[in-house]
Formats: sequence, C-alpha cells, structure tokens
Amino acid sequence: ILMYHAVERGAPTGYAFAVSEKQFLSQADILRRFGFQTISLGRLFDGLAGRAVLPRKPVVLTFDDGYRNVAEVAWPLMRERGMTGTVFAVADHLGGTNVWDESAGHPRLELMSAGVLRELAGDGWEIGSHGCRHRDLVRVGAAEAREEVVRSKALLEEAAGTAVDFLAYPYGRHAEHTGELVR
Repeated sequence: ILMYHAVERGAPTGYAFAVSEKQFLSQADILRRFGFQTISLGRLFDGLAGRAVLPRKPVVLTFDDGYRNVAEVAWPLMRERGMTGTVFAVADHLGGTNVWDESAGHPRLELMSAGVLRELAGDGWEIGSHGCRHRDLVRVGAAEAREEVVRSKALLEEAAGTAVDFLAYPYGRHAEHTGELVR
C-alpha cells in the first residue's frame, strides 16, 4: 500500500505531503515496469480472506484528504496506464479546502467536489472516508468520534454514489476504542 496526499503540477506549493507530477509519473512507471498491478483495498481484503484471487504483484495506491489536484494530475496519468486508486475524502469539506492544515502553516489546497468523487467512482476508483472534518479520533470525545465515522460514511456514499467501506484515520492515529467504532 502506497499512501499519497497531493500530486502537484508545475511549481511546488511547499506542501510537505505533496509529490510533483514528475515524481508521481516516475513512481507509477516504475510500478508498471516491475509488474505491479493496482487494486482496491476491497479487493486486497477479499484476497487476503480467500474470497478473491490477487494478481501476482498487487499494489494499492491511496490518496488522503481528497485533493483536487489528485483528480486533475494523478487520475489522468493513472488512467493512461490502466491504474486505479483509493481516495479518502473529508466529507464536510467536499469542494472546499484543507482548513485543518492552515494552523500548521501548510498552504491552502482545494479539495475534490462530490461530482468529481462520483466520476472517480464511475471510473473504478474506490472512495473511502477520512472523517467529516479531519478530526483526530483519539483526541475527540466518543460522540464526536462516532459522528466523524458514521456520518462521513453516509455523506460520502451519497456524494459518490457507491459504498464506502474503508476509513483512513486522520493523522494516522487510532486507539482500541476507535477501531471498535470503525468496525
């Protein structure tokens, strides 16, 4: 599983979690050259559970936060190469910006709209949740954590027109109680 955030065209914005279009293209081509085949997390889990056959060299490409530049830059490059991905979107900020990063001094980046998520899903991409407001589920109360998980799933399923079966923990942080909630 390879995790990305933003994929930038042109001059870098200074966002620490971004790769350039050139870097991404090089990485995608290396994966193809060495025989890797992109699959969804759902297919990976089905394969690991013995419910599906996995390719000889499976790889899952994930994109946290749902940045618009992923749809504008990475998606066309991946489509040309027969690749797919999984995007983890922040439900309350579809079509907005990464406001959760501003206090850390990161540049403001635009996020995908609901329509773009629906287009990605229609092209075989998997849509996952990254919460409603990108809250750290370990640092919020039980009621807010539940809302982040449950409401984000419902909103994203409506927006994308597809099932949302996976959640990427905002900030990568989780605890036993958050794992139980997500299950």
